[in-house]
Amino acid sequence: MMTRKEKKNGRHWGKRAAAGLLAGILALGAPAAVLADTTTTLTTKIPSVHTVDLDIGANGSVVIDGTRYRGEAKVEVGRLMEQTYQLDPDGGYRGESVSYDGEDVTDEAAGGSYQAPALNEDGITLSVRFRWVPVYVPDPTPSPTPEPVPEGYPDGSIRNPDGSIETPNGTIIREDGTIVLPDGTELSPDEEGNRPSIDKDNTVTDCSGTVIDRDGNLILPGEDPDSTRDDIRVEKWEGKKAPSYDPDTVSALTKEGNRVVYPDGTALEPDAGSLVERDGTVTEPDGTVYRTDGSVQAADGSFLVPGTPVLDGDGSGTRGN
Repeated sequence: MMTRKEKKNGRHWGKRAAAGLLAGILALGAPAAVLADTTTTLTTKIPSVHTVDLDIGANGSVVIDGTRYRGEAKVEVGRLMEQTYQLDPDGGYRGESVSYDGEDVTDEAAGGSYQAPALNEDGITLSVRFRWVPVYVPDPTPSPTPEPVPEGYPDGSIRNPDGSIETPNGTIIREDGTIVLPDGTELSPDEEGNRPSIDKDNTVTDCSGTVIDRDGNLILPGEDPDSTRDDIRVEKWEGKKAPSYDPDTVSALTKEGNRVVYPDGTALEPDAGSLVERDGTVTEPDGTVYRTDGSVQAADGSFLVPGTPVLDGDGSGTRGN
């Protein structure tokens, strides 16, 4: 027969045993419930750009997408993108060495730029060095001493490298005897070998006998080459430009303000662009013709009343209609 104390102790033991059994059941069942209701997600972030370190030596720069970099710098390059690095040495220098990611790529950059491969990581370094390139300057070839200008040419004339002689007003005398007037007209030796000449006053005489002075005034020889009594003068007069000369036809073409002076002293001031022939015939651009006998012929071929020279008190006069 159990005493009161023994009964009390038995009840306490039973409670403790029941509590322990319940705790064990909960401990075994709880983890299964938690794992069934939980999901774990792992996320990896991939960068869109990578950083390239630039190590650029002195005396040059690197251009990347239009931006110039010197010394040490960092530049961002798109991931998996190729990048071109343009080498730009300072004056007197050129690229000496180029390395990329520790590898020598100098040969690949020989053309002045380096095309880097697609980039997929940070920590890549581009290193560039420049060096001075001595410039070879050959000794200048001494210019040949030009031959002196012979006597008889205008003072101040010079000898050109091609052997021609040039006078102060721009007239050129070539070695073959051709004389080039300041306006570019060429006077050549004739078929007999006669050459045009020039004197110390810069007056040129063509093989036809035409005389051109240093100001461009012309004297066309008449029909008698041995006489000056029928010569026709074509003068610059009040014009800014001298008349032009045609050696093939021995004629002149007037400019604005020029005049024609006949052997008897009378003068005609024709329109610019008038043709003056060696016999004194003047044909204006509109077709009007003036002759030395004083007659004037219209463009349609009809003759006007012959004009008579009107002499001034000094013996000069003016021809015209």
